Amino acid sequence: EGVGGQIIQAHSGFEALSVLINHSHEIALILLDVQMPEMDGYETARWIRSTQRTRNLPIIFLTAYDHNDENVKRAYKLGIVDFLSKPFDAEILRAKARVFLTLHERTQELGRLQVRRLLDEQHEQFLEQQVAAEQRAKASLAHANEQLADANQQLAHANEQLALADRRKTEFLATLAHELRNPLAPMQSCLDVLREAPDAMPRQRLVDVLDRQLTRVTRLVDDMLDISRIVAGKLALCPELLDLGTVIEQAISECDTPIAERRHTLTLRRPDDRILVHGDPLRLVQVIVNLLTNAVRYTKPNGSIELAWGQRDGAAYVRVTDDGIGIRPERIESLFEMFV
Repeated sequence: EGVGGQIIQAHSGFEALSVLINHSHEIALILLDVQMPEMDGYETARWIRSTQRTRNLPIIFLTAYDHNDENVKRAYKLGIVDFLSKPFDAEILRAKARVFLTLHERTQELGRLQVRRLLDEQHEQFLEQQVAAEQRAKASLAHANEQLADANQQLAHANEQLALADRRKTEFLATLAHELRNPLAPMQSCLDVLREAPDAMPRQRLVDVLDRQLTRVTRLVDDMLDISRIVAGKLALCPELLDLGTVIEQAISECDTPIAERRHTLTLRRPDDRILVHGDPLRLVQVIVNLLTNAVRYTKPNGSIELAWGQRDGAAYVRVTDDGIGIRPERIESLFEMFV
């Protein structure tokens, strides 16, 4: 009494061990009598020290009989903190008990503080992880929104391009139909003349008109087939080593008639040396013929056309210049797009 803590009494070693099993974490000090029924204090102390839950509990031995040196040494070997012989001073015992009670309370308080600090640290880490997770989620969401916006923008751009390509295709087909009708009219006229005199020999002028217009129709059909192959991705190139001058001469020979019909002056600016290029002869001739044909078509009669070729910075060039209507500046960037 007078210590300040709760006292649990046990009347034997077995009862003491039973108490410890149920209340080990609440025990601040064990006052153990040496002489007890069934199991003495030494055996009880040995069992207390044999388990992890109770091996560090402080034990004070109390005895009225076994207080010789050997028994005292035996007790201290069991890890007791004191050995008191009866009669003993009650105040001294209470003072020692209060010390262990205070130490136990402070140990428990320290444990609670450690647990609280650990919980606080874990809570703080959890909050930090939550904040980091939220930031990552926001960043991922923002990135996903950016990607979605980019995808929408690309989709809108693709839709614009598709609509533009569809409009250009319609214009191209309309232009092609118009171009096909132009040579068909003189061909029909020639056939009408031949029908009126079926047995007469056709005049050379009729033959020339038919040949020229048939060539024009063939060219237009070839252009249409090329466009179809380009759209299907089946346009094949067969590159080889070529003399650029030979390619240009072949292209000029195909444009002699329309140049002469519109009375254009064609000026050639040849390089001093031969220029060898690596390319597809059919397509290179086609490109140069297209350039010359456009120059002829969009230059008023008696106009001037210049065709120059040469080499600059390790690459060959071909340049067609005319004094025709030209191309509007806003159309230059889309010049080589489909159906333009």
